[in-house]
Amino acid sequence: MKRIKILSVALLSACTFAAFAAVPLQAGSDAPVEARRDRVEFRADMESDTTLASGRARYKFESRGMAVRVRLDVSIEDAEPDTTYDVLINGNAVASVTTNMFGAAEVTFRTPNNDPDDIPNTPTIKAGDEISVGPVTGFFK
Repeated sequence: MKRIKILSVALLSACTFAAFAAVPLQAGSDAPVEARRDRVEFRADMESDTTLASGRARYKFESRGMAVRVRLDVSIEDAEPDTTYDVLINGNAVASVTTNMFGAAEVTFRTPNNDPDDIPNTPTIKAGDEISVGPVTGFFK
């Protein structure tokens, strides 16, 4: 009985250590929404104080061995139809989009780039970065 108790304690200790070792530590305001050894993801909801327009942005960084994939999807809706807007990250223009007749537009950045409609050289995003598309603005979390 004593031997079973010792083995149980040892097994419980090993499981506790494994559980803590598998959880990544996050510190400070730059901690991503989702972080694993191979993936980081941030999202931003964009709103306008003066129009009904809204938008979303999603940034994903993935590494698997030596391969690295980065993607940024940005969309806007209910904006002014047939209008071109700059996509700004922290005040710097990285692209422009033109809304369709319904006031919607989207753009995708992807590295490596294997789709001719995507924009190469995805900007690097971190928590707290600001994104704006025309009348809408949001912050990555």
